[in-house]
Amino acid sequence: MIKLIDNVNLFDGAGNVTGFRQGTLDGACGIYSVVTAMVAGGVISRDEAINAWSTKPDGRTRLANAIAHLSTLVQDGTDENDQIELIKALEWHIKKTKSCKPELLDLSGKKLFPEIIDRIDRFIPVIIHLNWEGSGAHAAVVVGYEFKDNDVYHLLTIDPGYNISSVQLWNAFLTCYRNKSGKKPYCYQVENFQYNSQCQITKAVALTR
Repeated sequence: MIKLIDNVNLFDGAGNVTGFRQGTLDGACGIYSVVTAMVAGGVISRDEAINAWSTKPDGRTRLANAIAHLSTLVQDGTDENDQIELIKALEWHIKKTKSCKPELLDLSGKKLFPEIIDRIDRFIPVIIHLNWEGSGAHAAVVVGYEFKDNDVYHLLTIDPGYNISSVQLWNAFLTCYRNKSGKKPYCYQVENFQYNSQCQITKAVALTR
């Protein structure tokens, strides 16, 4: 069975998924994951996100300060603290409100899974950080999970680095069980098994409101 956030903010009027893929706005996975999670969580709309990113903000604003030092890759500087600041700055820039309370889940590996599942059960999207086998890091947004009885097998994610599915909310998933020994025990698969990699999940940001 599948559990998803109770939300249709990422679908357009024709029923198509309208998540963000790298190239739609600017930057890379860390930034795209922030915007995708904010839209999925109903904090801002897709059009508001695009409009905010299409114009350079006034240098005196919180948004300008939040994006001034951001790198395009997680390991180069778009870490969980940068993402939290960007979430707050974007909401204030667009809505002039502070209703979103981004929450750092400062855990890793199997300790993170129940925390993420708890947020999805409360319809809260979660940005996750993944460290690849070998080197490199990535960010994606958890919008659901797959389970049977009391066991959760997969976290269902929107990955901004790959094509957005036209028929379902997610385009990738992370196993919640170890399929390999060592420091990168979890398998991450994208686009109907066209790409997969071993990884470790390290920290997450929940868009609690």
